[in-house]
Amino acid sequence: MKRLVLLMFCLFTLVSCSSKQEKFDKYELPMAKDGQGYSFGLFNKDKIEPSRSFTLDGQTTFTKSLVFGNKVPQDTKLMLVVFDKGQQVNFNIKGKSYNYYPFTVNAEEYCSIEVMLENIDESFHSINYILFRDPDYIRNESDELKKSIKLTQLFSIRVNINEEKMENKHSKNASIASYPYPRIHGVFTSKGNELYKAWTNERVGEGQEYLSYNLLYGNTEQSPMDFFIVTLLNWKQINMNGNKYIYDQLEPFEEKNLGIQINEEFGEINHLVTILLPDPYGALPDENPYSIFSPSSSIRTAVIKE
Repeated sequence: MKRLVLLMFCLFTLVSCSSKQEKFDKYELPMAKDGQGYSFGLFNKDKIEPSRSFTLDGQTTFTKSLVFGNKVPQDTKLMLVVFDKGQQVNFNIKGKSYNYYPFTVNAEEYCSIEVMLENIDESFHSINYILFRDPDYIRNESDELKKSIKLTQLFSIRVNINEEKMENKHSKNASIASYPYPRIHGVFTSKGNELYKAWTNERVGEGQEYLSYNLLYGNTEQSPMDFFIVTLLNWKQINMNGNKYIYDQLEPFEEKNLGIQINEEFGEINHLVTILLPDPYGALPDENPYSIFSPSSSIRTAVIKE
């Protein structure tokens, strides 16, 4: 039986799906050669890009290739979004500007997409490339919760641009009580008094343009963590409590709970998800170009208009 292996390459920029496996197979880990799973890496054209820190030297664009390897016998649907610190940003693929980009990678193939970031100034930029699996998925009452939990696992690559211009950390814009002995690591959303019950579906009435819920975020690791928290509705960033993002910090083994209200016009079927983007001001030196924390996602909520 083939092993199920989650392969994390580095950062990719995707151009097109390719059946030429040998071009990217050589970059896989030896343990993954005969396994099933996924790979996601950053490439400079056809060569893997080992660096995660870049200086533009007066240029205003940044272009890399994102390569996703789908080494499973089924096609995989994905959604690409990009963040600069706590702000979702547009990106350019094949001459077109996107705020989010859905695509499908065929079974047993690779997909390479060249992604350009434009209008980059000389200040510091902390960039996260994020991939969601099965972006159209809505949990039915008969579905087991484990698939919703599985989809909280993100594919991500972070790079720093103009790291030498890195400013001091943001001031925290969340001031709430914290609790020791967290039950979660990352971010979690729920409704009412059932703080730790998964919130997968919500129905709203005709004309309803607000929604209230609980936002929990915790740190079960032994190192402190600072981060941005952002929320997407139908893959576009929206305000929470009137703010574009939350910037906060957690000590080891600390958890916080915040009441959230969003005010948005809902369509017939809506996808609501919250993301935690950690360590935005951490350096990414060539000798150790990875953060100790990875981006995490809440369980997605399908908001259905009645």
